[in-house]
Amino acid sequence: MKEPLTSPSPVFRRKDASIPLDPGVVSALLNLLPDPAMVVQKNQALVYAANSAFFRLTSYSQSELSGRGLDSFLPGFDLKTFASGDKCHLDLVKRNDEQVPVQLQMSGLDRYGIWVILSMIPVSELRGDTEQIHEEIFQALFAILQMDNLSEPGRVFSEITAVVQHLCQTDLISLYQAESAVPSLTKVSSCEEEPMFPDQLPSTDLIQPDDVLLWKPGRRVYTEIHRVARMHDLSCVASIPLGQNGAWFGLLVVGDRQRVYEDRLVQVLRLIGVAASSLLQEIYLTQTLQQKVDDGKRLQLIRDTIVDNNRTGILVLHPDGTIDEMNPAAEWLLGYSQSEVHNQPVENVVIGTGRLAMAIASALKGIPTPNLGQVSLHRRSGQAFPAHVQVVPVMDGESVEAIILYLEDISEHEEIRARTQQLEQRAVLGEFTAMFAHEVRNPINNLSMGLQILATRLDENDPSQEIIKRMEDDCGRLNHLMEEVLAFSRPYEPHTESVDLVLLMKRLVDRWRPRMMRKNIELFMKADEELPPITGDLRALEQVFTNLISNAIEAMRDGGGTLAVVVQLNTTISSHPHIEVRVSDTGPGIPEEVRAHIFEPFVTTKSTGTGLGLAITKRIVTAHRGTIELNSYPGGTVFHVYLPIAEGE
Repeated sequence: MKEPLTSPSPVFRRKDASIPLDPGVVSALLNLLPDPAMVVQKNQALVYAANSAFFRLTSYSQSELSGRGLDSFLPGFDLKTFASGDKCHLDLVKRNDEQVPVQLQMSGLDRYGIWVILSMIPVSELRGDTEQIHEEIFQALFAILQMDNLSEPGRVFSEITAVVQHLCQTDLISLYQAESAVPSLTKVSSCEEEPMFPDQLPSTDLIQPDDVLLWKPGRRVYTEIHRVARMHDLSCVASIPLGQNGAWFGLLVVGDRQRVYEDRLVQVLRLIGVAASSLLQEIYLTQTLQQKVDDGKRLQLIRDTIVDNNRTGILVLHPDGTIDEMNPAAEWLLGYSQSEVHNQPVENVVIGTGRLAMAIASALKGIPTPNLGQVSLHRRSGQAFPAHVQVVPVMDGESVEAIILYLEDISEHEEIRARTQQLEQRAVLGEFTAMFAHEVRNPINNLSMGLQILATRLDENDPSQEIIKRMEDDCGRLNHLMEEVLAFSRPYEPHTESVDLVLLMKRLVDRWRPRMMRKNIELFMKADEELPPITGDLRALEQVFTNLISNAIEAMRDGGGTLAVVVQLNTTISSHPHIEVRVSDTGPGIPEEVRAHIFEPFVTTKSTGTGLGLAITKRIVTAHRGTIELNSYPGGTVFHVYLPIAEGE
């Protein structure tokens, strides 16, 4: 058994001094991270501390954690072979021995490499730019599906290569096809700047896991592609097999000489692999249907159904009501695979409408049902969704050869309609409120002035003085509300000047420090030195960060907690460097149902708030060509503000 930590305050050892590792600073630092994280003594692999996200995920407490070996949580993980910035996928063991797949990343905590931070994100919650990548991939593949002739897989391979080139921004791409009669892989498409990958590969290159195989310099060479990459000094090479369930018909290879974002590369190839495999499966399905059908019109109908209408879920039924084929869109829509539903009764898969049986009965008589109306269907998971359903018979003379079901998910349409209606109502409400605020502000000021005059005419000890004081406070709050409403209703154009964000944040933090001390709130601030300035409106930006700091303090209304402010350079969100300002608190967090609308007007978690503060904040940030993001969870909230640095810096 490993020795536990004996010192309550571990130190960084160096020749001239010992620097204590303050537990309060460690706790504040870890709680800046929204993802589960822990501080580990690297040489002995001992855990020193963790953040609240880690405790929520694993159900451990701080007292149970301190001094435990890292292998208690990540069995088999060798920390000494892991370098700062590396990422890997492991199973995290929870308190109840349940294992959670996570993505692990290490960051150095001190310059001597004694203490490190291990952050981990459950694989099911991995985000980043995944959604954007999904959208780009599927937009490109939908364009491929609109080609006039899909009977030639080679043309599809060429289009897939072009898509990968666009998404990965590299000219080292080759796509290989496997043929049963040839014991090798043949290059069928490439966009190499110079010939590098061979025209032929041994079939052993296709023997790999059913996922992306990533190679980097220093790692073991497993395939011929890896040997070629090492010979040409590539920074990385990734490959993924094309096919399903071990029946591979191709291999996609991507390499790069420069440093690449490996996570993005893996995500792109993983999605391309799945989508390309589905695409080729769709082509083969079309060819199979064409062989089954002799009539030219019916053949064209099925081809158009399966290929051109790829966004619509399609099921091809036998005349007895069992499922013959389904396209990938239907697989995604219902949550079943083709192999699972083959020859299954359709009512066991398309669940939720009693009208379907009557429509199929009509189709058997040659009568189509172009619109079954809006129905509520259920996915395999049990989740309900609104859909439009069509039932069309495929006739062979007087007899019905097949029945085609069209399924269209209209939940997005319904959400857009409801959202549009909501925004229209809010626009009308905003206009009325602005007009009301303008008309009411003057009477409020007159009322406040009258109360002040009345107070001077009464004795200081008069009992009415307290009532007048409360009425003046109410007038002040009403006037503040009216000012916010009018500020939101007026168009905003920033006044440009050079702004030092580090200096601004230090000044604001000092201004709020007395109030934080009264509320027993611990302040943690970290700012990179010598950050370049930004171009912006100083007063408006002061309003932005004043609002965020004020909200963070109010969130910890019960007293106690940590408010953290971080100002640092960020070069990952776009090609142009930005300065990131991060304001976090250890309050209760923002309810999940409010998070998606938190930057909209008249949305607030405060009992006395106007719901305009964050809406104004986002408008100011957007006017500065910046972005603002929110991460909130039970036990804390983090706002990220990204502002571009001044041009030429």
